[in-house]
Amino acid sequence: MIMGVTRKVIYLIKFAVISHSNHTDAVFLLQRRKRSRGKEDIHRKRMEKDLLELQTLIDVHFEQRKKEEEELIGLKDRIVK
Repeated sequence: MIMGVTRKVIYLIKFAVISHSNHTDAVFLLQRRKRSRGKEDIHRKRMEKDLLELQTLIDVHFEQRKKEEEELIGLKDRIVK
């Protein structure tokens, strides 16, 4: 009878150690996934910032080009007169 109880206790201890190990692995994987998501969020935010900056530069470029075109047309009109 004691031998049977001892085997059960040993089995339960082994199961608890394996379960704890699996739990630790699961926790580690979740933490790693959260860090990965954090890096992805940082990358996404950086990309959005760069895109906004690029759009601003494009808008400024075309506004400047439009002004220069208007000045050129005005200069041509003055030369023709």
